[in-house]
Amino acid sequence: MSQKDREVSAASILEPGGSAGLRAALEALELGCAMLLEQLRREHPEATEEELQALYLKHLAERPLDAPAERHPFPDAEAHA
Repeated sequence: MSQKDREVSAASILEPGGSAGLRAALEALELGCAMLLEQLRREHPEATEEELQALYLKHLAERPLDAPAERHPFPDAEAHA
């Protein structure tokens, strides 16, 4: 990929209303999940795939918040509940 292609690609992520930003976010999420599974494999080489999946789900359920704060519902969340 040329420098110009990378610049065009990066610019399209920032376009308002474009789907490129969402696509990039979802790809980053997928990559992060894969990286976590690889980390768990390195930390627990004896674990089976089922055990690794359980560790993965436990980590997602119990991990600390990235930015601890009080949680507030969206203003219109109650209207749609």
